[in-house]
Amino acid sequence: MKKIGKTAFVSTLALAVVISCSAASMAMESPYETAAEDYAQSIETLVENTGNSYESLTEAYPTSAINNPSAPAEYVKSTVDLGNKYLSGIFSRTNSFLGKLK
Repeated sequence: MKKIGKTAFVSTLALAVVISCSAASMAMESPYETAAEDYAQSIETLVENTGNSYESLTEAYPTSAINNPSAPAEYVKSTVDLGNKYLSGIFSRTNSFLGKLK
């Protein structure tokens, strides 16, 4: 019975230490965590904006292609421009994020 009591006491003590350590780490927000959250939010916004632009362009294409022989070339140019803008945004946001980690 004494052994069970000691085991219960040590287990309770270990649990208290783990809870207090994890609560303390959650209470302190690190600048890395803030930078990572900002980065994730900016990437999410970029993806949503680019996706909306692609969707608008794709939905408008059939109408713009009627009696317009240059429509396919214009569509491809527009999609390539959107892709370039997206990649540029990804690289600039990533470089900014990495700069905050230094």
